[in-house]
Amino acid sequence: MISLIVPYYNSEKWLSRCLESLSAQDSTDIEFILVDDNSTDKSREIVEKWVREEPRGVSIENEGIPGVGGARNTGIENANGEWITFLDSDDELNSELVDKFKREYVYTDNGYNIYQFNHLRYYDEINNVAFKYCNNGGEYRLTTRLKDMPQQWWAVWNKFYRASLLNENNIRFNAQMRYGEDELFNLECLACDGRIWHGERNIVTLTRHFNNKESLSHIRDV
Repeated sequence: MISLIVPYYNSEKWLSRCLESLSAQDSTDIEFILVDDNSTDKSREIVEKWVREEPRGVSIENEGIPGVGGARNTGIENANGEWITFLDSDDELNSELVDKFKREYVYTDNGYNIYQFNHLRYYDEINNVAFKYCNNGGEYRLTTRLKDMPQQWWAVWNKFYRASLLNENNIRFNAQMRYGEDELFNLECLACDGRIWHGERNIVTLTRHFNNKESLSHIRDV
């Protein structure tokens, strides 16, 4: 099983698009864990309605320190899957994401603990694809330089992680960090297994929307 964790906070403007992309996944071997980080708008109401209609969906509250790190940690603690991945509430998945991952996993079957895929960066305000990140497929191995890793190595929303890698090494997000918690999380993963398998070059599995000016990702880019 795959556990897909979506933390959200006051995301009512974008949640429906995100949730629709989850429902479009064909696989039944997946659970969608929606973690509410104390929203004050109608986000929780939207999620609760969706969960009632989506048997693969689970709605929970952030049990840790407020913020994206704490919410993701809560998701990990409640995950049942062999694999864990993350999605931000204002982004959307390719409808074939899970099938593509399974194909890569079966094809490689070399004990990789981290899989990464390509993605688009899309700006709704100007209706334009700004960037397309397409690394070459295959193994990336950490030697002495982080630049040997694929583009966007630091992100968590473009990867699948084997749950045993996280749990056996007690790898969690530093919930007290406002910036850089993704990088630190991935550095801890790479310290335990310095390999990333990257999916097919021309396959895009995720669209990152940069229309939420309050999101951490948008603030970091600016």
